[in-house]
Amino acid sequence: MPDGLAPARFGRLIGQDVRVACQAAGFPDSLTLTGTDREIDQVDGYINPMAGSRTNHYLITAGHRPDQGRPAPAARRAGWQGISGAAVTCGSLFRTLRCR
Repeated sequence: MPDGLAPARFGRLIGQDVRVACQAAGFPDSLTLTGTDREIDQVDGYINPMAGSRTNHYLITAGHRPDQGRPAPAARRAGWQGISGAAVTCGSLFRTLRCR
């Protein structure tokens, strides 16, 4: 681990503060370059901790779509599909991301 960096901790959000900043990076299907090779994209957004709490899920409101402003062939999946499993960070806490 680089000097000065604290290890990330797996965590969950507590409280009812809204718009908790978060980010994630992954390889969405909509950014397929050739075959199965995909470009990386970073999502920034926020989580409202109470949204999705009945099913024990966090719902991320993303600041953009990875295919926004890019022409996509009809066969290409859109949006964040394929980014499942990316680490989501909120400050020093992280969670994993599952897209539906």
